[in-house]
Amino acid sequence: MFKSNVMKPIINVVAVSSFAALLFCGIATQTATAETAASDKVMVAANTVDPDFEKLDVDANHKISLKEAAPDKVLSVNFDVVDANRDGGVSVEEYASYKASLASANSDGAAPPMPKPVN
Repeated sequence: MFKSNVMKPIINVVAVSSFAALLFCGIATQTATAETAASDKVMVAANTVDPDFEKLDVDANHKISLKEAAPDKVLSVNFDVVDANRDGGVSVEEYASYKASLASANSDGAAPPMPKPVN
């Protein structure tokens, strides 16, 4: 049979490889769990839509068109600025940023920002 000092390096390699594999599996599992938790938070955030957005989104396509924005005078005047990706519609995220900027300006006691439209 094999001598014991020949088997020790083989056992060490197997032990280290097994430990590395278990460690990798643990890290992969933690990462997957963290990604799932982050995804769940995004889903919760996505399901929480501002009621004002829902009122303006008449056709319920999750975008506010310039025509739909007409009842909100500040939004309609600044539509091109609020539509950050210039796709012709204000998304839930863009609307949330718009509302946050209004809230920030109002908490300072200043008038809502009126950025110049981009040509």
